[in-house]
Amino acid sequence: MIVRKNTIIGLCLAAGTVLIMLASSCASTSVKSSWKSPDYKGALPQKVAVVADEERKLVRMALENRFVNQLVAASQPAFGTASAFADLEAARKHKEATVAQLRAAGADAILITRLVSKSDYQAKAQQRFTGHYVAVTVTPGSDGWDTDIGSFDTYQSAPRGDDRSYLLLDTSLFDLNTGQRIWGCITETTIRQTDDRLEIADEFVGKVVEVMRQDGMIR
Repeated sequence: MIVRKNTIIGLCLAAGTVLIMLASSCASTSVKSSWKSPDYKGALPQKVAVVADEERKLVRMALENRFVNQLVAASQPAFGTASAFADLEAARKHKEATVAQLRAAGADAILITRLVSKSDYQAKAQQRFTGHYVAVTVTPGSDGWDTDIGSFDTYQSAPRGDDRSYLLLDTSLFDLNTGQRIWGCITETTIRQTDDRLEIADEFVGKVVEVMRQDGMIR
């Protein structure tokens, strides 16, 4: 059998295209847009304070830690704020004191991630199965039969992969010296009922950090 070289190359390219399509279809986070201030003439941030605008402390810490880890891996010094500023409402109310504390920690920029909107999709309700039984009892030495009629219900309770939520998130970088928003990114994350939330968080943060690098906002 003779196979032309061009044919082999074509098959390899086609296989690569399929793999890329499969990888894209499995992605949970997509970047909708990014923006960079045309007026910002400052240098790259020296150290970034990371804020996840989330009331649930464990969720906030998990997300901030992921940002810090991936920023540091990209040679961008960063630190989380969940411990120092547990009450975000109070931190916003006393903005000057908050900024002074962040500067004292070495930060010259702050990266804030917040939820813009959330929508949920639910598939058809789980099917309910109903059945009936009849129990017949024969008593020795008796001509009578005792009967018992009852019913039972069963429910399908396994997680359904077709139920999902859509999270629209805004991640913005601010210059602490001027308060100016110098960069922003809008992403959409899809979470299915059966998904691993930590894996989704890793992917989301990775996408945002990569866009920051592509836009020239980090090293």
